Amino acid sequence: MNKQDTKEETADKGDLVPVPEDGLIILPVRNFVAFPGTVFPLAVGRGTSAAAVEQAIRGERPIGIVLQRDPEEEAPGADGLHKIGCVADILRYVASPEGGNHLICRGTGRFRLNELLKGTPFLIARIERIKDARDKRPETEARFLYLRELAVELLEMLPDAPAGLAESVGNLTDPGHLADLAAAYSDFSLEDRQGILETLDIGARIEKTTDLLARRLEVLRITKEIGEQAREAFDTRHREACLLY
Repeated sequence: MNKQDTKEETADKGDLVPVPEDGLIILPVRNFVAFPGTVFPLAVGRGTSAAAVEQAIRGERPIGIVLQRDPEEEAPGADGLHKIGCVADILRYVASPEGGNHLICRGTGRFRLNELLKGTPFLIARIERIKDARDKRPETEARFLYLRELAVELLEMLPDAPAGLAESVGNLTDPGHLADLAAAYSDFSLEDRQGILETLDIGARIEKTTDLLARRLEVLRITKEIGEQAREAFDTRHREACLLY
């Protein structure tokens, strides 16, 4: 973490809110699903969320990023949050003069939210960390290889994809991580992304991501074909018009 970008990093830790051993500082988000193995920006606007981030930085703790069910709800409780979220380390924290706070985070794993603690100034939950289980079934390996081909093709078609990402994806060997990356960098709906985050079985996660990615690629292929046909028709009409003069 870059010290010049953190806030009160060296402040006295004696006034920090106690967090139990199985606890995690929770950051509810309105329109974003974070995935393990990805680096992503976050804007923090709510005062309680800013306080949560400040404690995480001062206490050198990770945060738990959870999608709230209703984006309009200002202070969601346990029923207003999805039960599966992403543990993330804060890499950078920048407080702007206008009052907004901006984070760069790195997802490190999934967790299940079991219980919100009461009487805390921001959300703290008892959680269970979830590790991906190894899946060496031949059918999972085959689906993994197919998904990797689709993911590389999609990234090569997206003009705003990070440079070198397609090559990195093409070298991946972890099926679960591949599914997470594909979901993170595709324009799936929030519901679909959350569904993939909540799919703990690796084979099922690969299958779900493949189905969504294949449909998205088909749309992109058709869109590209229509664009090429439209350009060819325009060029033909343009040449014909030039011949008239």
